[in-house]
Parts: sequence; structure tokens; C-alpha cells
Amino acid sequence: MTPGPLEKADELTPFPEEGESKMEEKTTGTCASEIEWREECLRRYKDAAGKLESFSDSGIPLKPVYTPADVEGIGDEEIGMPGVYPYTRGADPLGYRFDPIKSFMFFGFGLPEDTRKRMDLYLQTPGASQLLIAVDMPTYYGYDPDHALARGRVGQVGTSVCNMEDLAKLLNDVPLDKVRVGINAPFATAPMMALYIAYAETRGYSPEQLKGEAINRLFKAAWGFHPCFPADAAVKCMAEVARFCCRNMPDWGPLMLDGYIVREQGGNAIHELAFTLATSIGITERVMAGGVSADEFLSKVSFKLNGGIDFFEEIAKFRAFRKTWAKVNSERFGCKDPRSLRPEVVIVQTAGASLPAQQPLNNIARVTIETLAAVLGGAHFVDPAAYDEALSIPTEESETIALRTSQILFHEANIKNVTDPLAGSYYVEHLTRRIEKEVYEMLDVIQKRGGLVKCWEDGWFRHQIEAEAYKWKKMVEKKEKIVVGVNEYVMENELEVPVFRVDPVVEDVMLKRLVEFKQKRDNAKVSESLARLRESAGVDDELMPALIRAARAGATLGEMMEVMRGVYGWRVYS
Repeated sequence: MTPGPLEKADELTPFPEEGESKMEEKTTGTCASEIEWREECLRRYKDAAGKLESFSDSGIPLKPVYTPADVEGIGDEEIGMPGVYPYTRGADPLGYRFDPIKSFMFFGFGLPEDTRKRMDLYLQTPGASQLLIAVDMPTYYGYDPDHALARGRVGQVGTSVCNMEDLAKLLNDVPLDKVRVGINAPFATAPMMALYIAYAETRGYSPEQLKGEAINRLFKAAWGFHPCFPADAAVKCMAEVARFCCRNMPDWGPLMLDGYIVREQGGNAIHELAFTLATSIGITERVMAGGVSADEFLSKVSFKLNGGIDFFEEIAKFRAFRKTWAKVNSERFGCKDPRSLRPEVVIVQTAGASLPAQQPLNNIARVTIETLAAVLGGAHFVDPAAYDEALSIPTEESETIALRTSQILFHEANIKNVTDPLAGSYYVEHLTRRIEKEVYEMLDVIQKRGGLVKCWEDGWFRHQIEAEAYKWKKMVEKKEKIVVGVNEYVMENELEVPVFRVDPVVEDVMLKRLVEFKQKRDNAKVSESLARLRESAGVDDELMPALIRAARAGATLGEMMEVMRGVYGWRVYS
């Protein structure tokens, strides 16, 4: 495996691979140092020297053993205590003891009412307080079901939502002032929020009462081939949404930073944290330019991170994330509010990309490992993926198993009793600091290249991810990285598992509903509101009010997005 970006692997004698040598008769006594220990290993294992180089999944060189020498310079003040700056050991003083980890599920398929039925499984769970709703690809990018690009995709891999009536079918009776709601339409966040606010008003809720998250992730276009507004316009839109939330919706997160997708596209843990921090810096600067303070904004930002399979690296990554977040916000933006320095809402979704289609039941074990790493790393919410991730959206059975995985870990494994139990481990503390160091170095490269917008525009982010994804692919092909059931331990006749399929009639139903919706509304009023939106979209702090007026008038998601595309432009970065 290729060494990490800072240095080659430590020149230490590794253990041999299984079956390569036999251990000699054990000797007695103790080793006074790591050097003596390695010499003892060479005596006990034949031909061990140079047989094995070890690296984490992110290319960080690993030694076969860690000692106090590996944590020299890492004092008690740097590690700190849970709930205390720099929050390496957790944002909360007592971890999960009195604030249990919260189950979190990602829902969405077919008709809005179909999704609602599946949501009820989760809403009936004690402590259920957060909904993230998956939408189909047309909604994801801001197209109505009747758009040519939507054909054949309506209701697939997510639910279809384009107007207030769809939201009514999806969220009927959900207490919007108690359950945090996020609708994952990252490229259409602003008009989707406008629809949500207008719908909530019909149920008697003011924007000030609503709880939830502005997914607000146009920056996903920087990581892969997504159609989006040009980079500068996209950052403007995200800042507009964030400022509106800060000024009008005290319990609504203005931005959900997303490192998860960096990993799913092929990046590693260092990319995940560095790109997330670079995104935060770029958007925060734009938000502050509009008159909102860093403390006011950053205290409400939420996070979605990836829960990968490299157990100890993931635990160290979550610890390093909290530390780098606190330091960047303190040192760069002068934040004083503890809520700006400690990540308040960290959602960890276990890594979908780690769950192959081959031997899918094995994925239950993978998800358990990833969920445990997220819990030991101090996540607030965990979304365990279903074992059939690579095959389809989850069946009700697979989704239930995923939910029970986190519940078993929390209630039966006794991991809630001690906060940050791996603190002080030579290996974990060394790895935490090493990740922190590499993140800062990559962040420095990004800033020297011009920051978020420049690295987005010239494709630097995407090229870094593509190179890492290619390297991983070649490692799997060469069996330098074993993936059970994929390149080793392969079975000719695999067990078939149930696969969920959305009824294609969903598209016909949604098209019919959209026609009826447009016939009932005041189309002259809609046209007038869209004209006002066209005039306001380019003016600072007028985008969201104009979108809300259009939503109240009956404009659809696609109609509002079409106006925004006309004002800002729309492109695919290559």
C-alpha cells in the first residue's frame, strides 16, 4: 500500500503474514524497550524482517506496537477531558450516560405516503427525534416529475416531493416543533425549505417554531460529477440560506457539512476532514460578509460524517475532527461561544461504499463494526446502513435489523458507562494526532490554492478523490486489500436475499397529482411570484423571502429551481 502524504512507513520489523513462519518456544523475562521487543520477535518468528508493511486505510503508516514513546509531547492538556476544549474526548462531559446516542434513519421511496408508512417504524421508537428524508433523483436536483429528465426516475431511490401537498402526505401529524426534519435535496435546498416553511404555516407553525436542518449541500458538486450552479453562485446560495436560518429560525441548522459523500466518492479519512473544514471556512467567510457573526452561524452547524470499516482509524478520526473543528473556529474566526467550538450535532452514517453486493448478509457484521466505532468515537446520532445497501433501498426487514444494531450496542454492550474509553491508548492517541497533522497540512494546501471556490472550480477536490479511488481499486484487484466475499472467500452459489422494488406506477400517480395541483392553483399568482423571484435572486438576503412567497402562491420545486438556474447558470464540473 502506498505510504501516507507525510512520510514513508516507520522502519520497524513487522510480524510475518499468517503461515509464513512458526513461533519458536517462548522465552521468559520482559522486554525493557521497543527495540528489545522487536529483537525478541525476530528470534521467535523466522524470516520476519521486511515481510510486511502496514498502513491504515488512509495510507497512514502503522507500527506493530505502540509505546509511551509514540505519545511523547501529547500531554494531559492536549488530550483534555470530555466536554472541555478542544473536545478531543467528546463534546459532552458524560458522553452517553445521561444523553443516550440517538438512532437515526434515512427514509424515502415511492409516493410520499409510502415513505410515511416506513417512517412510522422509526417514529414509534423511544427517543426518535430526527428525520432525514431521502428524495428521488429528480427532486434531489430540483426537477418536477413532469420534466423530461425525471422520466423513469420518479419515486426511485427516494420519495418524490415537489409541492406542499406532497409534504402534507409525507409529514401529516408529525410534530414539527419537536422532531428535527431534514429533506435531502442538496441541490434544491433553498426552494425545498421554502416549501417546507409554507407547508408548516398551513399547520399553524411559524418559522421560529420549526426544528430541523438545512441540508444545504451544493458543495457536493465539488466532489463529483453533479450538475450545479457555478461554484461562486453556489456558495452565495448556501450563505443566503444560512443567514436566513440564523436570523429567523433559531432551532433550524443553517448548514449540514457533509464529509460522508467525500468517502463515498472514493476519498479517505484525511480528505473527509480537510475538505469538510475547507468547506466550512469558505461558507463561513461568505456568511460573515453578510453581517452574521461566526459564533451565531457556527454554533448551529451540523455534520454528517462517514463511519468506515477501519475501526481504530475511524475512532481517531472522530476525535481529531472535534479537535480540528474547535481550533480552526477559535484561531481563524475568533469564536468564543462553546457551541461554536464543539460540534453540537454529529450524525454518522455507516459507509455505504463498504457494503458490497456479494454475500450481502456479511454486511451486518460490517455495519456493527462501523456503528461501534462511531459510538466509541463520540457521535451524537448514528445511521446504520442496511445490509442490502448495494442491491436496493432497504426492505423493512433489513432496515429493522440496522436499527436494532445500534440499539443492541447501546443497551446491551455497556458502552454508555464510560466516556471516551480509548483515551490514553498509545495507538489511538498517536493516530489521533497523526490524522490531525495531516488534515492541517492538506487544509494548508487548499488555502494556498485559493480556498473552496478555486479548488472547486479547477477540479482539484475531485481529482484528489479520483486518485484515491483508483488507488483503492487497484489494491483490491491485486489483493493487497482483502474484501471478504469480493476478492477472497468468494462463493459460487450465493444466498439470495429479498430485494425491494418500487412500483413503476408511482410515476403515473405523481404526474397525475401534479396536473391536478396546477389546475387548482391560481396560476396568475404563481407567475407573478416567480417573476419577483427572478428579480430578487441576485440580491443579497432576498432569495429566501422571494422563494417563500412563491411557495405560498403554489409554485412547485421545479418551477422555483428553473428560475434560479436562469439567474445563476447551471453546469457540470468536469
